[in-house]
Amino acid sequence: MNAFTPLKKYRTKVIIAPLFKAVECTFELLTPFVVRYIIDEGIASSDWKLVIWLSLALFGFAIVGFGCTMITQYLASRVSSDYGYDLKRAMYDKEQTLGEAQLEKFGKDKILNLFSSDSYNIQTGVAMGMRLLIRSPFIIIGSMVLSFVIHWVAGIIFSVALVLIVIVQLTVVYLSPRKYASIQGGLDEMASRASDTFSGFRPIRAYDREKEEVNAFDSKSENYRKRNVSLGALNAFLNPLSIFFLFLGLVLIIYFGNLYVHEGVLTTGEIVSLMGYITATLASLTMFSRLVNSLNKAFASKKRVDSFFALEGDSYPKQSEGIIEGAPLIEFKDVGFAYDGDLDHLCLDGISLKIMPGEKVGFIGGTGSGKSTMAFLIERLLHPTKGEIFFEGRNLNSLSEEELRRKSGIVLQKPALYKGTIRDNLIIGKKDVDDDELVQAMKKSLAYEFVSKYQDGLNHPISEGGANLSGGQKQRLQLSRAFIGHKDVLVLDDCLSALDYLSEKKVRENLSKMEGTALIMVSQRTSSLIGCDRIYVFDDGHIVAEGKHDELLKSCLLYKEIYDTQRAAI
Repeated sequence: MNAFTPLKKYRTKVIIAPLFKAVECTFELLTPFVVRYIIDEGIASSDWKLVIWLSLALFGFAIVGFGCTMITQYLASRVSSDYGYDLKRAMYDKEQTLGEAQLEKFGKDKILNLFSSDSYNIQTGVAMGMRLLIRSPFIIIGSMVLSFVIHWVAGIIFSVALVLIVIVQLTVVYLSPRKYASIQGGLDEMASRASDTFSGFRPIRAYDREKEEVNAFDSKSENYRKRNVSLGALNAFLNPLSIFFLFLGLVLIIYFGNLYVHEGVLTTGEIVSLMGYITATLASLTMFSRLVNSLNKAFASKKRVDSFFALEGDSYPKQSEGIIEGAPLIEFKDVGFAYDGDLDHLCLDGISLKIMPGEKVGFIGGTGSGKSTMAFLIERLLHPTKGEIFFEGRNLNSLSEEELRRKSGIVLQKPALYKGTIRDNLIIGKKDVDDDELVQAMKKSLAYEFVSKYQDGLNHPISEGGANLSGGQKQRLQLSRAFIGHKDVLVLDDCLSALDYLSEKKVRENLSKMEGTALIMVSQRTSSLIGCDRIYVFDDGHIVAEGKHDELLKSCLLYKEIYDTQRAAI
């Protein structure tokens, strides 16, 4: 798929619009010819009846041309608008097939620019192309041909001027796309810098780094400005040079025309007609220069969007294979993972484990040990670089997306809340749920303690990213989703870190009462994992020990160090 694929469904309208534009251009080209006869045959001979009839014909030309223009404008606007929607929808659908590692590698800020700036450039290019791609060449070439019909000298002058103009246009067409691509790259850099600043504004202020960040952004924006100025300087030559060559041709035509009029070769009407074609060509060239700029932007953006569509997305079957009875709920077989796919730089290696239905399993280890990566692998948000993962005896990749999301769930350390109401955020995973069930879920996560204080309750608005809530409130609301419905496996990725010890204890007790659900708890607190059936200790991407809490205190030095350090800090 590429950026123009969604345009195929509008191919009929894309073809019809230029045809109406060609009809308009035909009447526009006939107008100077009719004016010529009005002057030479009507006014010169005082044949006012002919003048009136030909004037009415011109009025008819204008009416028909206006109608064709309106039809073309409507079709171009409608198609470009609908196509722009379809393109964004296709890009959004593509984004949903990409894994976390692919999104990070391509660049999330770059993707946002594709959705906004690049898709707009392509959409505008389609509209401009439908309106002007036929018109400008039609008028320019038609004017040149008809100038030969009037007189061969005028035709030659016209042709030479147009050849020089085409050379200028082609030079700009050749150089502009690279510059537009560079400009869009600069926009990505600015967006990335701004995104980093927004997400890290607290540490920036805490360390008094505002001035440095402003200077860094100024540097990016200055580079962006210079690229725009460079492109502007290139495009600045387009119109002046084109107009210079065209007016040079006009001067020569008037000069030679004046000589030929005195000799009786050219009539006044023919001179006026030639000037009409020059004027029409001038207007078309101005429009054509806008078209060239628009198409250059569109094709530069198309390359960027095509590179996004070229990313290999995840593909899963619509129907899953049957469950293998007696198989572990989750099984890792010699699994390794590297974020860059390099087997020589694995951040997880040699991972083999089994988790049975209803078990409570804990993952613990230092920062960067790979425990959160394990959570993402279980939820298929990341894919193993080597080895295999099985779910109920079936390869994880053989499960349909619908079945996997129905049977498993994850609660992340960083809460994912969206702009809307509390109810909107709770029912993301399960739509058919009543308010009583939502309230019970919030009570189990202790979120009801603060939600009940809102006058509008479940209809209380949530700002983008949950900005109007504290860290603990956001985590408790996110935990509420875990208590809605039933999951065969629930992964909790350090999602209790913002709760105090007493609140955490109450939530863990409520989680342990979820019958038939296997709990996988990723945590840096040993206190969070005491009740687990089995705890895996991670260090440098490897499992270095496994067992229950009491067993690990005796057998695993790393686990005991973590436990003793945390107890001393209480």
